Parts: sequence; structure tokens; C-alpha cells
Amino acid sequence: MTNEQREDDRLRHLPVSVRQNFQINVLGEQVNMDSMRQYGLVRLAAAKAALFTLLVVAAVAMTAWQVLAQLPTPPETPSLEDKGVGPIKEVKLGAIDPQLAAKGEKVFATHCSVCHRLDSRYVGPPLRNVTKLRSPEWIMNMILNTNGMIMNDPVARDLVGKYGSIMTVSGIPPDDARAVLEYLRQVSEQQPKK
Repeated sequence: MTNEQREDDRLRHLPVSVRQNFQINVLGEQVNMDSMRQYGLVRLAAAKAALFTLLVVAAVAMTAWQVLAQLPTPPETPSLEDKGVGPIKEVKLGAIDPQLAAKGEKVFATHCSVCHRLDSRYVGPPLRNVTKLRSPEWIMNMILNTNGMIMNDPVARDLVGKYGSIMTVSGIPPDDARAVLEYLRQVSEQQPKK
């Protein structure tokens, strides 16, 4: 491979006008690198501008997320008579079962804590006092029949409007939903950790 062929291979990625300008200057007595530098600087400037734009968008999104997390939780109206829409028609409650609550805490940590915190607004509402605001049947139906509740229960629809997000279908089986309910009953009696 000759030097000219190597030079052509190195210049192949450049626009034709820059390549022609460079080749003409190479054939002349003096090599003019200005057009090559200019092309490289334009690409570098475009890359820097794209990176800057990405960083600005990320910073704005992060700031918006932090602001939303600090907003006060909308006041909730207790609705302990409403059982919601779904398979759970009646839940018999007794004393809190610590073993069932411990299982519920694990299920909560795995499935629910992605969107919920106990004491502060996150993606969804805080849940420490949910058992004081909603019936056990409503809570379990929200876990087990999320889409049906959002479509047919006015309280669930109202929560979607207040929080601006739709609860995802968790796929939690009824036994685990009952354990989460027990955990929420347990934490509602405890003081928030500071």
C-alpha cells in the first residue's frame, strides 16, 4: 500500500469538500490543515452540545422529582365503609399477627417500596396510615385488582389524579396481599422513624 492510499483511507470519513480541499493542498507545496481542524472542531462542538443538553435534561428531571417528593401529601378523606371492586368481599381481622406482618414487610420491600414509602409521598401515596383511611377489603382489592379498581372505584381514580401515576399490577397472590395488609396494620400503630 502506497502513502497516497494510506492517506486516502484516513480521509475517507471526511466530507467530500474537505477531502478535495485537503488533497488539492497536498498536491500543492503547502499542506492546509485548517479545513480538517475545522471539521474536527465542529464534530467536537456538536458532541459537547449533545452531552450538555443531556446533562441539563437529567438535572431538570432530577430536580422535578425532588420537588415532587417534597410536596405535601394531598389530604385523604377516610372511606372505611368502601370495600372497593374485586375478589375480596370481607376480611376478618383480629389481633395483629407478628409473623404475618413480618412476611408482609418482606413482600412490601420487594413489590411496594418501589413506588411507596411509609411516611412520605413518593410515586404513590404514603402508606403508614392507609389502614386508618381505607377498609381492609379496599386495600386488598387495590393490590389484587389494580386495574379494576382504577377503572371502577372513584377513590382509586381520585388517587390517580392526585398523584399523577397509575399503580402497576403487582401480581401478588392473595396470601401475600393479606400479609402486606397485616404489615400496614402493624406500622400504622408505630410512630414514624425520624
